[in-house]
Formats: sequence, structure tokens, C-alpha cells
Amino acid sequence: MPLKEQASVLPKESWPAGLPKYEDVQAREKFTLKKLGNTLGDVARDIDTANKMAGDKFEGDSALMRTARGFVTTGIGVGLEKSMNFVWNKVWQGDIPFYDKSKFGTGMAEAMNKFAGSSDFNARMYYLIKEGTQDLSLAIFYNFLAFRSQPLLPKAEPKHLLRALTADAIEAFATPVSPKLPGVVQLEAKLDTNRILDAQINDLDEKIAFYAGRSYYDKANDHQAFPMSDLSEKLKQRRTALEGQVQQIHTPERQGKVEELIYKAVDVSNPVTMLGIDMIGSGITSLVRNFREVRKMRKEKGGMEGKKVLIPKKEGWKDRGGDRKPFEKRDYNKDKVYYGKSTWKDQQKLQEEYDLKADDT
Repeated sequence: MPLKEQASVLPKESWPAGLPKYEDVQAREKFTLKKLGNTLGDVARDIDTANKMAGDKFEGDSALMRTARGFVTTGIGVGLEKSMNFVWNKVWQGDIPFYDKSKFGTGMAEAMNKFAGSSDFNARMYYLIKEGTQDLSLAIFYNFLAFRSQPLLPKAEPKHLLRALTADAIEAFATPVSPKLPGVVQLEAKLDTNRILDAQINDLDEKIAFYAGRSYYDKANDHQAFPMSDLSEKLKQRRTALEGQVQQIHTPERQGKVEELIYKAVDVSNPVTMLGIDMIGSGITSLVRNFREVRKMRKEKGGMEGKKVLIPKKEGWKDRGGDRKPFEKRDYNKDKVYYGKSTWKDQQKLQEEYDLKADDT
């Protein structure tokens, strides 16, 4: 059994004679535990300092708060994407507005669906146009929410839209990444076309039924007259023509697991999720960088065991004191230094190290 464990479990009266003194072992054990506690405490204090140092960069948010808000923003982006996917076909077909009162129009949807079915390259171009327009629409809607909820939500920037469009372009035209994409796109275009045709056929059915009921009794000829019969006949011919345009649906070859995974990842890629990922990355990066800076400062100051390291804030060029007189001492205030309550008992030594830090900067 190790000496530390023996010191913890064996009473002083039964301590073996051939081992170091009982008091020495206990003292060493207490010193080790205290050293470990101080080391872990210093790490926690340095993480806290590094976390708070990010406030200047993130408009008051700490690094961990920035990261947490990034996860929330990413979740909002995924939710908006799923919601948009539910209604986007109606937007694309011109049934509901794209933005405010602006609509695409049924004719545009029919033309684009026909364009997608003409070739595989056009199908990939169709995918990029449709997904890119959806990303733009989502960014407009999200930024409207962000504007109305300031300062709860940050705004998506042009760089986030550009990243989302880049992801769409990579999936659209990187053939090794998405070899089965044209078949999937052309299937969706056919389904969209059939939905448009079905809506037009249903509208014709209602008109034909309405005109069929428009009749009167012709006393001169002694029969029931249907004045709208010619118009009804034309509507029926139009309906037959539309039925002939309904396309047969053939299930395309199934996407591979890797391609399907990439498709799902890009599907939730939009300016909002890009903004959230950016916030997560910047928050974690700032925390790590600041932590290294604090640890370096602690090492340069001889460890400062049990104390919180003082890190002066970076001042603007106007605040650097370039116009000070020779030997004039610079005044610091607590708002320009990251620090916490120290556990160090020697307050005089704390003040000396604080002054030394001020002179170094």
C-alpha cells in the first residue's frame, strides 16, 4: 500500500517503525492535496478570466455566452429551414408571396420545372437557383425577426449568405459529391408540375360544374336550353389537354448513404445556421486564445498561486498615454482590468505585483 494511503488509514499508534515519521508523511500528504487544490483552482480562475476577456470583442457577451448564443442561433436556423421547406413549393409555384406581397408567378414555376427536366446540367443549375433563392428569402425573414427583437438576436451578414450559397454550389456542381442529384431534382420538378396541373384541373372542374347548372326552359322550342354549353365544351377540351400534360413519375435511383448525408447537411445550410456556426467557432476560439494568454501571464509572474491573474484591457491608440510626461505614473481604474477577488493574504505583495504589471504595460 502506498505511503499516502497508509497515512490515511493507519493510526499513529500502529505506524511501522521502519517507515518515515508519521507526522512527515501526513504533512507531505496535506501539502500535496493543497498544491493540487490550488492548481485546479488556478485553472478555474484562469478560465473565468479568459471567458470574461471576450466581453470587449462580443459587445459584452462572454466567450461561453457567445458560444451558447451560437448554438441557439443554429437551432433557429435549422427550424426556419424545416419550416421553409414545408411551404417553399407553394412559394415557388406562386401560390403564396415570396416576400411581402411579391410572388414568383405560376408561369415562372412551370418554366423552371421544364428547364430542370431538359438536361442533367440544367437540373443542377435549377437546384442552385431554387436553393439560393430560398436561402435569400430565409435571410430576409430572419433579419426582420432580428431587427424586431434587438438585441436578442444578431443579424446575418452578407458573408453568411455567401457561405450558404457556396455550400449550395458545391453540392450542385461537384459531381463526385452528388452524382444522383439530377434525378432527385427532376423528380421534384415533375411533382411540382403535376401539382400545378392538378390545381388547374380542379379549377376547371368547378367552372364546368357551375356552367352546367346554368339553364332555362325555352318555351318556343319546348326544351331545356343550356346557353353556356359551348363554353363548357371548351373548358372540357382544356381539361383534357391538361390531363395529357400530367407527367408519369418514375422513382429515380436511390442516393448513396454518403450523398444522402451530404444532402441533408446542405439542406439545413443557410445564412442563419452559418451565423450560428460562426458564433460558436469565434466563442470557443476566443476562450482558448485568452486562456493561453492568461496562463502565459501567470507563468511570467511566477505562478501567482491562489490568485487571479490581472490582464489589462487593450486600449485604443488615444488611451495609450503617449503624451505622458517623463516618469509620470499612469493611473489605472478597475474598469480597465479583468480581475476577481484574490485569496492571497499578503495584500502588500498583491499591490506590488499590480504596480509592476502597470509599469510593464
